[in-house]
Amino acid sequence: MENTLEQNENYGKATIGFGTSEQKELNIVDFLKAEYKDNRLMSVVMLEDETFIFSVENPVSSGRAPHQAMRLGKESAIGMLSTILLYFNTKLGENGIQEAIKDASVRNEINYSTSHNFKLKTE
Repeated sequence: MENTLEQNENYGKATIGFGTSEQKELNIVDFLKAEYKDNRLMSVVMLEDETFIFSVENPVSSGRAPHQAMRLGKESAIGMLSTILLYFNTKLGENGIQEAIKDASVRNEINYSTSHNFKLKTE
């Protein structure tokens, strides 16, 4: 299910290099969030310098780290994604990860939200 957040062009800022001499704030250009029924939240955020923040927020009850984030440039993000896809397609079979995503979406286990300037492609 898609929920486009109606906001102005200001989606906030991300602090980069927190606690270092290079600390700075960058504007958020757009984002995609996926909230799962078990309250996990996955986010992809593009910043004004064209880097991406990938984050996972887990509920405390999961026993996992409550928040993990990674900031990557476009080439590194594509490299990481291709490695993840190769890994899971090897473990789950060809198109295995795509099928797992589709199955979760069909069961309405994922609620997607986006910045208004980011439109999800639907079949």
